[in-house]
Amino acid sequence: RPHSSTSRASSSEAAVVYKRQSAYFSLTSTNAALAQFTLLHNDFPNSPVFIQQLIQLHFELGNFDIAQALVERELKKPQHLLYLGLYHFLKTKIYDLDKDRLLIRTNVEHAIDIFAQINTPQLESRTLIPRAWLAYLDGDKNQSFEYLNASANRARIANEPLLEVEAHLTQSYMASKIGQTALMHSQMNFAKQLITLHNLGNEHQIPVLTNLAWSSKLSSDKAGYFQKVLDMPFSPLYRQNFYYADQYVKEGLLKKKKFEQVLASIKTWQRTSYTMLTRAQVAFAQQQWQQAGVLAQQAFTTARITNETADALDAALLLIQHKKQLSDDYNVAEHFDYISQNPSVSWRRVNQSLLKELGLW
Repeated sequence: RPHSSTSRASSSEAAVVYKRQSAYFSLTSTNAALAQFTLLHNDFPNSPVFIQQLIQLHFELGNFDIAQALVERELKKPQHLLYLGLYHFLKTKIYDLDKDRLLIRTNVEHAIDIFAQINTPQLESRTLIPRAWLAYLDGDKNQSFEYLNASANRARIANEPLLEVEAHLTQSYMASKIGQTALMHSQMNFAKQLITLHNLGNEHQIPVLTNLAWSSKLSSDKAGYFQKVLDMPFSPLYRQNFYYADQYVKEGLLKKKKFEQVLASIKTWQRTSYTMLTRAQVAFAQQQWQQAGVLAQQAFTTARITNETADALDAALLLIQHKKQLSDDYNVAEHFDYISQNPSVSWRRVNQSLLKELGLW
């Protein structure tokens, strides 16, 4: 593809792009960030920094078609090597890991090569982590560990301790899943020591706790670690960790019929449609059908207005699942349509059994 092979990225420029690329926003929602960056992009339509952030935000919001169209458009243009590498890296995140694995592997390898060529070890480190996941999913565990060791090394050279922590935590998780207990603990300890050594702040214990939860075999242990996440002050940097933890703990409490605990666990940092959905789930579990239907529909409507696709999908599925309890003639046509038109690959995978049961797969 066309690019400027002679131009070199300055270390400061690379650092700015990297921070914009990898960090979550302290805004109230990803939608707020999208609105802000859309305005910035309108003011600076040729700025690759804003274009990349727009692609990232559309990806986070599940607007995959828009994200794919934007990244493909940019890859056809002449690009500075730095941005060419970043667009290849973005492409690996947008496409379907099951259907497009070869395409993803090709693009992540392009990105790694470019970042090595322009000597941006922080970006090389970041990109080696998804390359390790591809090797792991292909069954080559030793190769995946080599990529992660290389990622940790490049992060150390770049003085990016959080990236080094991520590389060690990723390897710890992989080791736990293939029964390499000693390696799991050693990599976990490396991550903890780095957090202490670099005085990274208590919030960076959140991915450690999340990793411990994912690595645990017993559901009670998982719930305990996720509860520790929820007991910590909310950090926008780890927004996804908090929501994942809350979903896991909430499901366990609903199964045990501890409804008051579920309602008491609603937090101020949670988005409106998500809290509405929680109240609807409690009402359905209590067989308060009329109230549950109203709450679920409110969650569905609010989520669509605020473009919280995951919440809208969950609310739609909840209403379809309980259609018979709501009424014989309860109209779920719009909910069927929404699920058929908007599901992300990850959402479909998580809800696969229920979708098949309801004839939605």
